[in-house]
Order: sequence, then structure tokens, then C-alpha cells
Amino acid sequence: MILISIVVPYFNRFNCLPDLIKSVLEQTHSCWELILVDDCSKDSEKAKTYIEQLNNLQIHYIRHQVNLNGAQARNTGIDHAQGQYVAFLDSDDTWKPNKLATQLAQLESLVDPDNTILYGALEKQYPNTPTKNLVLPERGKYCQESVSDYLFLHNGLMQTSTFFLSVELARKIKFNPELVRHQDYDFVLRAEAYGAKFEFTQDVLCFWVCLPGEENITRKGSHLAFSIQWYEQYKQYMTKTGCSGYLTKQMFYIAVKSKEVSQYYRYIYRSLGGLKSLKVIWGNIKFVVNRR
Repeated sequence: MILISIVVPYFNRFNCLPDLIKSVLEQTHSCWELILVDDCSKDSEKAKTYIEQLNNLQIHYIRHQVNLNGAQARNTGIDHAQGQYVAFLDSDDTWKPNKLATQLAQLESLVDPDNTILYGALEKQYPNTPTKNLVLPERGKYCQESVSDYLFLHNGLMQTSTFFLSVELARKIKFNPELVRHQDYDFVLRAEAYGAKFEFTQDVLCFWVCLPGEENITRKGSHLAFSIQWYEQYKQYMTKTGCSGYLTKQMFYIAVKSKEVSQYYRYIYRSLGGLKSLKVIWGNIKFVVNRR
């Protein structure tokens, strides 16, 4: 059977670990290795002890001596992967039992599997809250549609726990270890520039678990200054319409949540000038209306 490497970046999530590992153990494709990369957690001993007690040779525990962030943890996992393919699983997410088998069959049915990234539909869950679960995204990327247009203009989603690709391709792209946020955006935008193809998995195979407080973007280290810095670095990988979508939606949302709206508009005016700034403001208004 084909060996699949599963890379899990782990940081202070022991309460989620049993469910995550259970979802891996239940995979119908049984030829896998789980590489859990502990990014210098405070609960490292608990996580390590739990894994040792499982006594499963398919599960490998690696610990960073200093905290480097989730992107570098994924890169460490990629470096240690022995499989032909790799799937990423965030430490608070879980999979359906047929996740690996379904995406393996899909990828191997394609003309160019070694240069293709699978991403898929998921169910976004909000445990212990009245918020209803959501199935996202509404559709996959169209063949000729750019990644930036799909994500920022048309509200698409490419979430890392749904990714499935060859280890060789993952090693060529890797994640940017400098980023505290937008690590998934970084990966797929640079992958597109590299020439990688994308295919959408229609079946819901992943559960994206949003823990209490996770929607508070300031807790994740995101603020307007980061969003501006990220945009200036990554607009080279985006179309003009993709750039417009990011400015009017993602950056505006962060500015509102971090209470930096005036600073946001100063940046927009300095960067775009008067007429284009008015177009952004109109885009902001439509964004707010559509979210109600």
C-alpha cells in the first residue's frame, strides 16, 4: 500500500489530541504515519506521555526546543515525512474515516498527480455555542480562475486540514515560517506561482473545529500592520481583482475587528489615491451589507 504522511503542528492543545488521533486511527487507508510536531508546548509532557502510552509505531513525536510557529512545525513534519503523499491536520481538527482513501484515489486518477494539490469541503463546527455548523466553501475554484480571485473576490476557502499532495511538491513549496497568520494563503498562492494545479474534493471529509475565542483575530497576533505587511509582500502573487478583494474584505475586516479603521483608510488613500479609494469604500459597504 502507498504510505501517506500526516503532519500535525501541535501547540498547547492536549484536550483536542485524543479526538484527533482517534480520527487518524479510524482511517480506512491504514498505511500512514502520523508526525506530530510539538512547537515547544507547555503541555508537552502530557502529549508525549499520551502518545507513548498508545504504543503505536505509526505515530512519531517531534518537539521543537523553542517556539517557532505552526508554519515551521509543518515544515519540520515535511522534512521528516517518509510517505509518497502528505496530508496536513491542524491540532484541533478531525477527519472522517475515509478522508485519506478518498483523496488518494482522487489524486491518483489525475493526469498530473505529482503537481496537484487537493483541497476540499469541510464542516466548520462551533462546540459549546449556539452557532450552527457550516459546510464550506460553496464551490471549488474554477479551472481558469486564479487562486487570489477565488479566495478574496469570491469567498473561497482552502483550509490546510483538507490539503493532500505529494511530499515532493510539499518540499518544493513549504510554508513561510515568518508568518503568524495567512499561512494557508501563503502556501497556495506560491504554489500557483510555482505552477501547481488545484483540484477540489467535493465530499465533506474534514471537521474544522473553532474553539471558544478562536474567532478573536487579535488573539492570533493579527492586526492591521500585519495585514498591510502581508499584502505588500504577497500582492505579487495576486491578480488586480484578487488584490481588490483582499483590500475590501480581508484587510477591512481585520481593521474593524482591531479597531483600526481610520488607519486602514489612511493606508488605502496613500496606496491607491482618491478615485480607487472610493471604489474600496464602496466595496466595504457591499461587504458589510452582504454579511448581515
